[in-house]
Amino acid sequence: MKLLNSPSQPAGQRPHRGVVTAVATNVRCITIFVLTIISLFAVDSFAQVKIRERVEITPRAATPTAGIGSSAMSGLCDSLPPTWPLPPLIVNGPPYTERVSICYDESAVLWPCYGCQPTLVAGSVVQGAEYMHLELLGGAPGDGGHVSGSEFHYRQTSGYSVRIVFDGAMPTQCTVVRVHQQLLWFGGDNNVFLEFTLVPPRIDSIMANIASPSVESGSFTDIDISPSVRCNGGAAATYSANIVSGGEYGAFIHPTNADTVATFSGVPFGTVRFVANGVDPDSAVKVRMNFVASDASVPPIDTTITVLPGPSCTLVTLSPSQISPGDTAIISLRKLKADGRVVEFPPNQLFYVEVDPHSPTQEYVGKPYSPLRPTEIDDIYAWVDSVRQEGLMFVAADSIQADSALFDIYVDVYGSDEGNLYERPGVGKSADEKLGLQSTKRGKHTLSSISCSIDPWVLKKKEFSILLGETKYYQAKPDPNDAAKLVIEELATPTLDGGIASDVWGTNPVTEISGGKVGVYWEKKKPDGEDLPVGLIRLIGRYWEENVAYKVRLSATNGTRSGSIEIEVKKPSKLLSLGQSPTYEKTRDINNQVVSIDDSCIVYGGKFGIPPQFIKGHMLQEAGIQNFGGEVGTGFAPTYVYEPYTGGAGQFGDWKGWRYVHGMWVVDPARTTHKMGLGKEVPTHSHVQDFSYPTEPQTVWDMIRNHSQLVEALPGKDHTKYGKRVNGFMDFYPASYRNIQRAYDKCVYRAQVAKFHFPFIPETIAEISRGFMIQYLRDEWRGLTRNGPIGAQNMVAQTRLASSYGLLQFTFATAVEKVGYPNNNSEKSPEDLNETTTNLFWSMYYYMKLLGTVTEQESSWPEGFETTFKNRVWSRWNGRGMKYANEVYPKTLLFKPQR
Repeated sequence: MKLLNSPSQPAGQRPHRGVVTAVATNVRCITIFVLTIISLFAVDSFAQVKIRERVEITPRAATPTAGIGSSAMSGLCDSLPPTWPLPPLIVNGPPYTERVSICYDESAVLWPCYGCQPTLVAGSVVQGAEYMHLELLGGAPGDGGHVSGSEFHYRQTSGYSVRIVFDGAMPTQCTVVRVHQQLLWFGGDNNVFLEFTLVPPRIDSIMANIASPSVESGSFTDIDISPSVRCNGGAAATYSANIVSGGEYGAFIHPTNADTVATFSGVPFGTVRFVANGVDPDSAVKVRMNFVASDASVPPIDTTITVLPGPSCTLVTLSPSQISPGDTAIISLRKLKADGRVVEFPPNQLFYVEVDPHSPTQEYVGKPYSPLRPTEIDDIYAWVDSVRQEGLMFVAADSIQADSALFDIYVDVYGSDEGNLYERPGVGKSADEKLGLQSTKRGKHTLSSISCSIDPWVLKKKEFSILLGETKYYQAKPDPNDAAKLVIEELATPTLDGGIASDVWGTNPVTEISGGKVGVYWEKKKPDGEDLPVGLIRLIGRYWEENVAYKVRLSATNGTRSGSIEIEVKKPSKLLSLGQSPTYEKTRDINNQVVSIDDSCIVYGGKFGIPPQFIKGHMLQEAGIQNFGGEVGTGFAPTYVYEPYTGGAGQFGDWKGWRYVHGMWVVDPARTTHKMGLGKEVPTHSHVQDFSYPTEPQTVWDMIRNHSQLVEALPGKDHTKYGKRVNGFMDFYPASYRNIQRAYDKCVYRAQVAKFHFPFIPETIAEISRGFMIQYLRDEWRGLTRNGPIGAQNMVAQTRLASSYGLLQFTFATAVEKVGYPNNNSEKSPEDLNETTTNLFWSMYYYMKLLGTVTEQESSWPEGFETTFKNRVWSRWNGRGMKYANEVYPKTLLFKPQR
């Protein structure tokens, strides 16, 4: 008897009842026998298995068996592979029918009689010929087998089989195709009718997965719109979206052109962003939206997103704003919403109010006074607690030492996380000096850190500045007091506000004043690459260093009028967009020292000309996350990842050649000493994720086995790094490890075939496929080259060379080969890349190398600022290319520089 797994013969004939009876007395023997056969399946191709002893075949009864067409297998339609082997004719059996569900665009093979004497096989398409065509496979030349229209015949011993290819008319509903096949056996007929239920391409439903069902006004959430695909082709459908109600509170960001819209259509399934950029509600409101597939037979889906009131702050004003000693001013407290609306507090709202003088000696300048606490008028305490707004006043001191004095008024709102925004009255104070509270503890009261900005209230020549990494827009207007001059104004958004709607900037609008290089980047594009309205220009703070004043002059010309302003690049106080939590402001490094992530990104971003939020957002993409507790809280952790699947030159290249260049760090168990390299021993570092540095030689198989769930389903991130189980099956993260996932998918297919032909095997398809994958990776895999050893168990894991380190996951091989990191210095080990400043320095050096010659042009890059970083830096940092870049960029928006 033969079991031939080849295109021209049956892939593992199902045993006849006689065969099963003969061996069913010992189930364990059956399992061992079958698993022995299964173990000979290869990942890349089936092996041929021969059983030399002849086995007599008894006729099978005509009772239909639980095969592909049974109700138990009805859900398998979506996963049936092409050319699925169908049951052959049976010797001397009576007529019977097999029923099979199959997807349009797939095919099936009709196998000839198994174990028969030489005879003629004939057949025809009885029903549904318009949906398919027949192909004759295999055969010996001149044996006379042929296909004609919807009929076929051939000699069974000539190696023929017939393939049915469903590529004709496309059915619009489930349709039955019927094929008759008969065996002419010593004058008698043996018939089998195959009924194919042909399933048309379609999707069954739409699914909407909302990342965050509730968002604050001014924030956003992503919605993943995906089809539930029934059969081939359905996923190619498109969909449309529409905000049914609540459109005044927000809109979609169009998935393809980034426009803000309330409706769109004809878009492929994927992620769409909803941004709450409309009216800031006073209480939670629902925004209802509808998603409709292009296939009218698919029911639409409705969903809602709750828009919550956006963050606000307490606006503090004095009337009058400047007073003399001994005078009294009324204190007004109102709520300033994120959308600019000013609303009143409830009449029963309680406040804590404090006055803070600005003189170096903390000179007493006055105090708040509430009619509800009249006795406090004689006290010197500069605060009142648990007071309402009615009659709230500031009582100035009778006298002060200096000619003028400045003071702040702090307000804490009870029962709220709203912060304070106050105006500083006084001579010569800039509107830019209105500040918010910085989580300052005063006595028992903790003051909030939320703040926002308002229009200037002090008339003074404005001093222009821009934060490192900050974007600002500028327009020009005619000076109403001087016909020869232009007034340049700063804008927060890319919208002309009464400015000159023509190009007043020319080709060289920014020049250096101080710092040694132009401290800002300029362009006439928006962050999405679209052109700005004519008349606007965009500046980005690019360079900042301690004790270096980066100042530039921005100049505009319109006819005979001209004007200019000086702008200085300032250091941000923090990198944090409004509402972002956690802040990731601090971390603990490999030496357990507290490190400011914000300051580190600012220092190295300012030095290399990289917006610091770009660096911090990239860290969020790459670094491990740990709750350090205490003053640090949740932060980025030093991260180590050995790369067995994408090891580059460090693992799968000619690393033996690296002995000469990088011999200090080559792991070699053959050494009697210094097995982990000839340089420094593997260090002991604190807080290292995703797992600790190996300190003894490992094989590549050791690392895969211990850090994936392929062999054991151990829990935790440490055990899912190189593959995890999902419902028993393996997920090897195909976005990153595509070839490994493809190899595993082949193992699943082999397991399905084996389980179908040997249903009595106790193992599940998932268990069998994992067994195939274990054998393949451990014993047969060649890594990324064809020059190394065969099988991961025979490969020495270069856990120091073939690894990525630090908050930006910079690989040692890249650091050495691309930017000249010390490669054979016994005092500079690969693990030193996990040190925060070392990782940042060499990573930023690599950033600049990836940017390449574009940096020779100081501003106005052809692709635009952000697009250049996507195309040249982030898409090359990771093998997933632009998919990776498009994941990094949104994270950078979470950490915009703040004053």
